[in-house]
Amino acid sequence: PRFLAGYHIGLVPAFKAESGKIEVFVPLSFVERQFQFGPEVPDTPISRDRFRSLELNPRIGIFIGPDFSVLAGMYGSYIVQTHVNHNEDGWSVVPDWIRKQLYNSFEVGFTGGLRYAVNRFHIYGNVQYGLSPLLDMQFTDVNGEPLDKFSGRNLAFQLGLGYTIISGK
Repeated sequence: PRFLAGYHIGLVPAFKAESGKIEVFVPLSFVERQFQFGPEVPDTPISRDRFRSLELNPRIGIFIGPDFSVLAGMYGSYIVQTHVNHNEDGWSVVPDWIRKQLYNSFEVGFTGGLRYAVNRFHIYGNVQYGLSPLLDMQFTDVNGEPLDKFSGRNLAFQLGLGYTIISGK
């Protein structure tokens, strides 16, 4: 699959250690990711899929300057809804019983990135790499013989902008 643009929105509680050199982040986000297949068979439409999930992304930040930090951690994501689009009919919700056959409902992975702070604003750049596959599909021919297997892990580059609402300073 080819991964496409998506978005994430959420709250990021953060706690700074007494030394002021380490910060712990516990973001909870609503995430939408998209990818596309095909066409695998000539003269068939390209399939685009998108899924919406809730994601917990705890990480540790180490300050390497007064306003600049390096982040590392893990994430866990739970899919709550999936849509499909075959270019001709628009987006359709995938029923839960089909979604559970095509996608893993829960996935985990590593995350790392950079954060730069300017007063109460924060700019983030993160990379996520999934350890478990998001999709794991096996297709068969008309006789039930296995054909190609499609498997995809999350690989995401995220840019983010944050604002500190409550400061501990």
